[in-house]
Amino acid sequence: PDRVGVVEQARGLMDAGIPVTFVTDAGVAAVMERVDMAIVGAEAVVESGGVVNRTGTFQIGIICAALKKPLYVAVESYKFARLY
Repeated sequence: PDRVGVVEQARGLMDAGIPVTFVTDAGVAAVMERVDMAIVGAEAVVESGGVVNRTGTFQIGIICAALKKPLYVAVESYKFARLY
């Protein structure tokens, strides 16, 4: 929602030679058929595999599952939590 870290993350991926398309949460469904995968950040990842994040991530997950596209969650190791 507030694009915290999004620009830096996209720039880092582009600098590594990875093609990047930035799409807002509301536009995901419109472009998902044209992408290979989705990468999202998260506030936390819990031991059970659950992802704690702000708005939009659940929608992205549902669309990825429906279209059989991989969804990756990229977080720093300190964001892994045993309980939530």
